[in-house]
Amino acid sequence: MNFVDFSIAVSIFLFFFVVVLIFITNYFGGFAGLTKTSEYKIIAENFYKHFFTGKGKPTDWEEDSSKTPVQIGLSDELYAVQILIEEDASESRTNEPVMIYFDFDTNNPWNDTLRLYDNDGNEVDQDLTEESFSASQFLSNTNLTFLINISADQKKKYFLYYSVDEDVTTPSYSITYDTASWVPSDGDSYTESTGSWSAYAGSGSAAADSDSKMGSNSINITGTFDVAGLGLKYDPASDITGASNSWYVYARLYIDNKTDINNIYMLLNDGTETITSDFTSGMATGQWATFQKEISSSFNVSSFNASDGIDYVAFYATNSTPGLTRTLKIDALRFQKKPLVVKKFPEETITSLASDKIEALRSVTYENLRKIFGEGYKFRIEISES
Repeated sequence: MNFVDFSIAVSIFLFFFVVVLIFITNYFGGFAGLTKTSEYKIIAENFYKHFFTGKGKPTDWEEDSSKTPVQIGLSDELYAVQILIEEDASESRTNEPVMIYFDFDTNNPWNDTLRLYDNDGNEVDQDLTEESFSASQFLSNTNLTFLINISADQKKKYFLYYSVDEDVTTPSYSITYDTASWVPSDGDSYTESTGSWSAYAGSGSAAADSDSKMGSNSINITGTFDVAGLGLKYDPASDITGASNSWYVYARLYIDNKTDINNIYMLLNDGTETITSDFTSGMATGQWATFQKEISSSFNVSSFNASDGIDYVAFYATNSTPGLTRTLKIDALRFQKKPLVVKKFPEETITSLASDKIEALRSVTYENLRKIFGEGYKFRIEISES
């Protein structure tokens, strides 16, 4: 091998040696970067676990700003119930009231926390009535009413959210019931008009009552039973038209004391025939009840035909001994098409961020946070309001 060949061989060798050396240096140098990245990842995961996977220690650390918690936690439980509304009578509905009973037998929510949303995430105005509480403002059960627009044979989903957070601001909702499409449109007790109402048996007279389930007043009577009973009668100047035997009678009913009451009825009269539906078992002392029954299947229909017009409607109670004094109330009386089908799904628990914990985090000093996390890293926490 001559000198030229040797020089070329050496240069080629040195070139490949340098390439290999650079490759090895970069390869092993990458381990430090990977180690650092892995370390950052572990630290980030620790921060996430501290903040977002628990309530902290103690769990109510946000309530005492003078003490530094052992662990910062921003999470809390939020509860959700999915609601499916189905129209199965091939009838479009506009501003149809939907009332749903909720019994919170496991997690009693603070009543100001209830929020209803449609499937598009829009908040829906709602009204809570007949609320019962386990303690303070923690709900045991309630009726929730909202209005729905739904097409024939359509299904719609809604979601009710609630929690036990006592610091949630009271919502401001307003429901306006459009009675124009109701039958009768101008005689139901929602209008608070007593002009077509009178006593049905017994003593006493029909009057407006501020204890209302819809609108400002209900219609009530306080009186003494006679042999026919005691009740309220709606008898407009003209027959009630627009309904049929396949329609439902809807009303909210109340009796102050059911003791010694034999029977409680809803009565319809078409000018010729009188039909009744016994609702005794549906009533309880001092509680509002919902009467919602189909005419053809729930009343003793013979030749009665609601399509020909209804002369009057009565709500009354009977007892075996005249002289008993009671108070009866009725509200939101109307005839309506087949009610919407309501299905409630089991309650779900959702992990969410607690606003009061986030607000309390503002008062924890940076040095205390570093001590709580026990990490030798600098970090920055920003809390912004959208």
